[in-house]
Amino acid sequence: MDAVVRRRTFLKASAALGVNTLVSRSIAADGLKKPRFRMPEEAMLHAKTWFAFGAQKSIWGGRLLPVVQKNLVDIINRVALYEPVSVLVDPLSKPIATKLLTGDAVLIDCPMDDIWIRDTGPLFVEGIDLEGQFGVDFNFNGWGDKQDHDRDGAIAGKILNQVNVGLAGTFLVIEGGAIEVDGAGTGIFTESCILNNNRNPGLSKLECEKELKRILGLENIIWLPGIAGMDITDGHTDFYARFVEPGVVIAAYDSDPNSFDHDVTKAHLEILNQTVDARGRKLDVRVLETPWMFELDI
Repeated sequence: MDAVVRRRTFLKASAALGVNTLVSRSIAADGLKKPRFRMPEEAMLHAKTWFAFGAQKSIWGGRLLPVVQKNLVDIINRVALYEPVSVLVDPLSKPIATKLLTGDAVLIDCPMDDIWIRDTGPLFVEGIDLEGQFGVDFNFNGWGDKQDHDRDGAIAGKILNQVNVGLAGTFLVIEGGAIEVDGAGTGIFTESCILNNNRNPGLSKLECEKELKRILGLENIIWLPGIAGMDITDGHTDFYARFVEPGVVIAAYDSDPNSFDHDVTKAHLEILNQTVDARGRKLDVRVLETPWMFELDI
C-alpha cells in the first residue's frame, strides 16, 4: 500500500461520465470556410445527458466489471429522475442494461470499446458565423493510441446522427476531458495532452491556440504544463482545474510530496494565481486538496 495509484485505476471504482446537449435548433453548416463557434459553460441549461454503457471485461477485469456496471446504472437512474437521458449501449451489455436501468432512459445500440463518453462523444457548440447548434468531433484516437478505439472513434458521429445537428469540423485530436471553458471566452488546457505528439504531431502551440479559439469561441487560453505518461490521458485538464463560473476556478493541489502530481499542481496554482481571464479579471482560484491514493487490490 505504499505506491501511488494511477488516476485511471482509482477512477475505476466509480466511473461514469456524461455529455450534455445544449438546448438549441439543429442547423447544418452552410459551407462557409473556417466558421467560428462558441462552447457554452457546462453548467448551463441543457436538453439531455448522454451516457455510455458498455464496460469491457478485457479492460476492467472480471472482478471489477459488475462494480463498474452498478455504478453506471446508479448514476444513470438518478439523472433520469430529473432530465431526459440517452444511453449508448454495447450489444453485449444490453441484457444487463435492460434489466437494471429504470425510468425513461432511451437505450441506443452502439458498439463501443470503453465507457468514457466525455472523451469520445462530441462537444456541442453554438454558431457564431452560422446560426444554430453544432457538434464537434475531436477525432478521438484512444488517448494517443494507448487503447483500441475503432468503435469509440465513431461514437461522436453516432450521437450527432441521433440529434441531427451539423458537424463543426476540426483537425485537432482532443478528448472532452482535456477541454475546460467558462463560456465567456476563457479556456484552460494542458500542454502534456494537447501538445503531445501522440495526438497532434507537428502542430505548434500557436496553431493549436488558433484552432481552439475558432472552434470553442475563446479569446484567452491558459496553458497548464500537466504531466505526460503517468496516466492514459497524459494529464487531462479536468484532473487539475474546473470553472465554477466565469472568473472562478477550482484547482487541485496534491500535498503528497511523493506523488508525481505534487510539483505539477504547485506549478499550476502559481500560473492560475497570476492569470487573468478574457475579461481582464484576476482569477479567483479556490484550492481543492486531492486525497492521497494508494494501490487498490482489485
